[in-house]
Amino acid sequence: MKSQVFTLLRNCLRAAKKCPDDSQRLNMLAYVRARFEAERNLSTPKQVKDAMQKAQAEVDQMNYYHNLREQKEVEGEEKRKQSERDLDSKNYESGPRIQCEYSNINSKLIIMGSSTPLQGVAAVVDLVGSYGELVAVRCSNRHAEIEFLNADDAQKAAKMLNRRD
Repeated sequence: MKSQVFTLLRNCLRAAKKCPDDSQRLNMLAYVRARFEAERNLSTPKQVKDAMQKAQAEVDQMNYYHNLREQKEVEGEEKRKQSERDLDSKNYESGPRIQCEYSNINSKLIIMGSSTPLQGVAAVVDLVGSYGELVAVRCSNRHAEIEFLNADDAQKAAKMLNRRD
């Protein structure tokens, strides 16, 4: 029974270490240690077995959420790579030329180009959307702005768009 408890403890600690956020990871590690310490002196085999079942259920749940997060990250990376391939493979010579500037002050891409920036925006919104969460898209007769939630995402999208010219 002791070896099963130690195996479960190791599995719990491994699952806790997979948390991507440092503070969340530290909290989960402390939680695992505290739970095992609190139940260290259980007296009957039934109590031990019940505690192990609860702990195993928590490990399974943590691993389930870690797998979902990892799968989402892989899918996001694949979508981003596909967007880059799509951008590289398209012929932009026949379409409007787009000039893209990045503003780190407000996480925006400023797109200038054709007399109707909507054409340019329609050509790139799906592509840059894979780089992060879009907050807003605004168009005027001279330019368009694509605002990202995260400044780093806006900068990556600007580099990708300007690289194709």
